[in-house]
Amino acid sequence: MEKSKSKSRVSEIVIVVLMLVCAVLVIGDMTSNLIDELETRESQVVLEEEIVNTPTPAVRPTLPPDFTPEPILDA
Repeated sequence: MEKSKSKSRVSEIVIVVLMLVCAVLVIGDMTSNLIDELETRESQVVLEEEIVNTPTPAVRPTLPPDFTPEPILDA
């Protein structure tokens, strides 16, 4: 009976150690990715555009509500 308790204790410790190792590896990978991302931001070129007044589209005249077009006459 004692052998099974010691085996279960060892297996629990092994599982906890594996979980801690995995957590450290994931955090280390995330940290290295974050550092790489921050370093590339500093080296990126920022393009500044001049402020240009955008042209407005030509406005069409509005027709009165009672407007009727002239009939088309075929010659």
